[in-house]
Amino acid sequence: MSPMTTPTPTRPLLVQEHVVTTSDQREHHWDAVDTYFTCLVTCDLEDRECSTHCVEVLRLSC
Repeated sequence: MSPMTTPTPTRPLLVQEHVVTTSDQREHHWDAVDTYFTCLVTCDLEDRECSTHCVEVLRLSC
């Protein structure tokens, strides 16, 4: 009988794909996050189309 092994936890795919390495990249990343939150606060809480738009803008800018 072989011993059971515990699977190694992995980070979510987005985290694995997006590794910030330079100061300029970090600045760009946080500018994009800031833009996302600025967009999001202009949305009505019930307006899913608006919040989805903000997410898409964030995805395209990263």
